[in-house]
Amino acid sequence: MSIELTAPQQQALDSQQGTPLRVVDPRTKETYVLLPVELYEKVKGLVEEAEDKALHKAWLDMATKTRRKWVQENPY
Repeated sequence: MSIELTAPQQQALDSQQGTPLRVVDPRTKETYVLLPVELYEKVKGLVEEAEDKALHKAWLDMATKTRRKWVQENPY
C-alpha cells in the first residue's frame, strides 16, 4: 500500500535535507521513520542477513551440544 504525502508532510520531508523523517501516529504515539525505498531495501537486507547468521549460529550451537552429549553417553 502506498499513500501520497500532503503538502505539509512534503515540506517536513524537504526540510530534513536527506535525513530520515520521524513521524508519530497520534492514536498510538508510536514513532516511525520514513526512509527512501533504496535505503530501506539496504537496511532490510542487512537485517535479514543478520537474522540468517543468528539462526545459523543457533542451529550450529544446538548441533554441537547434541553431538557432545551423544559422545558422552556413547563412549567408544
